[in-house]
Amino acid sequence: MRLAALGKMTALAIFLSGQAAAYDALSQKCIMHRHIILEDDAIKEGKLDTFEMREESDELYLGGWYFGGASLPLDTVANDYAKANDDEGRTFIYWAGRFHFTFISHRHVTSISGDCKPVPRMNRG
Repeated sequence: MRLAALGKMTALAIFLSGQAAAYDALSQKCIMHRHIILEDDAIKEGKLDTFEMREESDELYLGGWYFGGASLPLDTVANDYAKANDDEGRTFIYWAGRFHFTFISHRHVTSISGDCKPVPRMNRG
């Protein structure tokens, strides 16, 4: 009888941990510390911004005035790590509280880096 109860408790623990993991999506408030633009062999400082970054299904949503609500396809997402990029030359990488963003076009290269902190997120499921 004890083994049967232990089996049920184990199954319940696995079920509950699976449910928690399903809703543990990445949601961060980020602050830009550097924004560098290389254009025509000259380096310029870009404007800094604070923005929201969050995982939505298989996309990484980037808010704020600079990103303007852009969504990049997620390449990799794991505990405290995300990498997203698109066919337009944009790459966003988040790891352990830091982010780096690059954008390469035929006219310029943009590089942005900064810090992120977790923000609570409502369960939509």
